[in-house]
Amino acid sequence: MRRRTWLIILAMVALVAASLACGLGSPEPEPTHTPTVRWTRPADGMGMVYVPAGEFQMGSDEEGAMEIERPRHRVVLEAFWIHRTAVTNRQYRGCIEAGACDGVLADYPYDDLPAVGITWHQAVGNCMWVGGRLPTEAEWEKAARGTDGRRYPWGDAEPTCDRANFLDCKAGLAPVGSYSEGTSPYGALDMAGNVWEWVEDQYTESYYEPSPSEDEDDHAIYDWRILRGGCHVSRARDLRSSHRNWARADASSTLHGFRCAFDADP
Repeated sequence: MRRRTWLIILAMVALVAASLACGLGSPEPEPTHTPTVRWTRPADGMGMVYVPAGEFQMGSDEEGAMEIERPRHRVVLEAFWIHRTAVTNRQYRGCIEAGACDGVLADYPYDDLPAVGITWHQAVGNCMWVGGRLPTEAEWEKAARGTDGRRYPWGDAEPTCDRANFLDCKAGLAPVGSYSEGTSPYGALDMAGNVWEWVEDQYTESYYEPSPSEDEDDHAIYDWRILRGGCHVSRARDLRSSHRNWARADASSTLHGFRCAFDADP
């Protein structure tokens, strides 16, 4: 009886040892970036969200889409980081104080409101100052809608005043990050409504023809540049992530703001 007991104990020990050996030989995979990866930049406290590399469908062929949104087409992007919100008055004041941005400090009094009245050239200068750049139009759209073809950052449901700041809400300009129910698949906020956002790309009516198969990033200076996302006086249909607007690069409007993008580490 005693010998049988010892044999059982030895068998159990051997089984445990074998299990441990298998565990050591098959480690858990290293964690990878996910759509919820965030980072706060220490220099100015700006939150960043990570957009993984890969393809998505850009533009729209749906009924009611503008001709300049057509055709829907495949675009392949490298990974990148993008500001979680539009650049704020406080952050833009820091750029003015550093002598890197044009502007009068008194024009940006409320810390958490998005900086507006910003030309495309000023937006480019601010993004360069923080070590980044304006997002390309394709990067902006992917950060807003992800890869599942959704119409808005939050999905296909129509805009409400809990999701976005637009004409129906009659709220005026709102502090950044006020609409968490409108968060994009990657964690970006306010990508529908509140302020139009400058992107890098030039405006041409035929930009989608022929449809680019890879992201295009043209750094030449053009008279007209693209704005994305809609603003607080936009109609609901103009908040769609594929919707495109444009203005002169030197235009200064209280409806125009921006956010910056950053290349991901290889």
